[in-house]
Parts: sequence; C-alpha cells; structure tokens
Amino acid sequence: MEGESELTVSLEELGLSRYEARAYVALITKGTMSAGDLAFYSEIPRAKIYSTMKKLASKNLAITSNTKSAMVCTAVRPEDAFDGIIHKQIQKVTAMNALVEDLKNVSEMNRRAGDSEEKRYMQIGTGSVLPKLQEMTLNAEASIIITADDGGLGLLSGCRDQLLAAQKKDVRIRCIIPHGEVCSESHRALPRGVESRASHSASGSCIVFDGTDVMILDGADGRGAVFESAPTLGSAHTAIFEKAWSESIPIDALADMVPEDARQICRIISTTRTGGLQYLLGEMARTASRNGDGGDYNGHAARLYGLLERDGIAPDSKRPLEEVLGMFDAIMQITCSGSACIDARGRNVTIESPQNSSSSLPWVSMLEGYLRGRGYAIRTARQSSPPPKHGDAGERFHMRIDKN
Repeated sequence: MEGESELTVSLEELGLSRYEARAYVALITKGTMSAGDLAFYSEIPRAKIYSTMKKLASKNLAITSNTKSAMVCTAVRPEDAFDGIIHKQIQKVTAMNALVEDLKNVSEMNRRAGDSEEKRYMQIGTGSVLPKLQEMTLNAEASIIITADDGGLGLLSGCRDQLLAAQKKDVRIRCIIPHGEVCSESHRALPRGVESRASHSASGSCIVFDGTDVMILDGADGRGAVFESAPTLGSAHTAIFEKAWSESIPIDALADMVPEDARQICRIISTTRTGGLQYLLGEMARTASRNGDGGDYNGHAARLYGLLERDGIAPDSKRPLEEVLGMFDAIMQITCSGSACIDARGRNVTIESPQNSSSSLPWVSMLEGYLRGRGYAIRTARQSSPPPKHGDAGERFHMRIDKN
C-alpha cells in the first residue's frame, strides 16, 4: 500500500499484525467497506480478510455487521480507538517517574543513615501480612483506597472488624475489584459501607492508607511489601487509582444478585463502553434527530445487541423475561440512575432515566434486539415530555411487546 507504509508500520509497533494495520488504514481512508472491497484496497488475501475483520472488532478498532449480501466493516475513530491505550501509557510513565523519584529518596536517606531504608521499606512474610494489614487499617485516619485481586480480597475479608472500626472514625474506604470477583464470598465479606466498583483491568493488590502508607501484596506467594511515610509513592498510586475509579463500574445495585448475573452485567456494561458504542450512539442520535420522535433507529437495535452476542455475554434466550428485565433494570441504575420494568400483564415495558441526554437509548435498543430475537413484535414510543417526577429533566420510553 504505497504512501501508507509509515502508518501501518507504526500501528504494528502498537501491537497490530501487518494485516490488521493494513485493514485499519484502508478503513479510515476509504470508509465503510464490504469484506471484498476491504481485501482489495488493503491488499490482504481474501482467505484472511474475515479473520482480520473479526480481530479488529475484538480489539475495538472496528465494527462489523452483516447485510443481506455481505459482511461490512467500519473503523472506530482513531481518537476513540486509541484513547485508552494512550491513557494507559501515560499512567505507566507517571507511575514509573514517581517510583524512580521515591527510590532516589530512599537511596539518599540510606547514604545518610544506615537504618533509614529499613524504616521506609519492609518486606513481610506470608504469616505476617494479615496482622500488618489489620494494624495499618486500624491506624488509618482519613482514607483507604484498595485495588484487590482474589488474593487481596481474601485478606481483606479477614480485616472486617478493623474495616468497621475505621468506618466508625469516618474513614472513607473505596475498593476496585475484578469483574470475576463481583458478589464473591470475599467481596460480600466486606462491610456494607465500603464503596466498591468493578474493572475488567483490575489486577494485583495495592492498598494506600491516608495517601502516604502503601502496602503491595504478591498474589503468587502471599507475601507483601510496606512503604511507610512514602507520600510520593502514595500520591502516584492514588492518581492511578482515581483514574481507574472514574472508569470503573459502580456495583452497589448488584449486591443482592447471584454472582453470575452480577458479573454478566459488568461484562455487558464494559463491552458497550469499549466496543464501538460511541460510534453507534452518534448514528442513533442523528437518526433520532431526523425522525423527530426517536422512532425506529434503523437497525441499530440489532447491531447494539450484536455487541453482546459477539462477546458471548448476551442474556440467555431461555431465561424468563422478568429475569432479563431485572438485569436491564440493574444496568439502567448503574449507567444512568434509571429503571426498567414490565407491567403485571407482561405487555408493556417502561424504561426511564432522570437524565435527558439520550443515555437510555443504547439500553432501549439492546432490549429491542433481545426481544426481537425471541420472536416478539416491538413498538417503542419515546415520551415527548419529560416524566413529571423529574421536573425539567429526564426521558421515558414505552415499549409494547407482542409475541409473533
């Protein structure tokens, strides 16, 4: 591909294969294309084009959909596709700079006093980690922030009394856990007042007390390391935590759900956030604007629901409709403080949100895609005026469902 070799080489350096790089450059150059056209313009063998398209979609660099005649592919805008990668690199560099600075301080202190390193850094054996964690929890005065994997959560479950004591002192405790640990026994062992969120990228265990004391846990062998009075290191880890906290999923609404349903909801929300949803939402908003009443979304329902099916996390079609509506209700609570409910006759579904920024649109469309897939005929109307209880804000959708 003449004139585009530098772009493809740069994309390969970011981790794309040669065919993926060629295909992405062709898509942002030519726009939406069928598999055949993409193979031609990217000079990829036709035998490889479908697997290349699927890999781009799995990496959230493109969106694929099937028409009656062919599979078509659309590139996710570069600023959306690579924004997450750029932020992760920035976070890594920031953390590395902070760590180097802290190590320089430790080295300088070591030259001045032979025992200063021992005071600032301490390795802890497996049998001593829990008592030290309990001690540091009791000594916290203002805040405890936690990133915990399954091993870290197991240790925290042994600190329940200390966490409760910290809460009585008005210590704010926040915890980020992996999707796979949502509603696990260790997660449910945490006191109710602990603010919890879930992130698909959460890994390892690190706890920062009052922004200055840091405990890092090694999940492989159960050992730990403590940095006491290390504000630079604490500040670096706090900045990383705050960024992850803002991008993670609040899970208070899932507290009473069975673990598998709660984890599936987290995967659904995460997939729609990273699977080209912003691109599809832009199309939906333009369609709603043209139609005036928000009408039929021109096939976006199936495409949005296809995101779930593609990743194997779509609700089971054999489940009772009420249970599926319960999952969508929890999703609405988490993403836009909304709700989804069905009337006693099982004929009308109401979806509403106190926000009026089309925040309900993706979930309305996904629910339509699910119901149509189960053989229901759907008629959806968007309420022209906001729900009265929300004053001048809010949006509401009424969905009439009939079995074909």
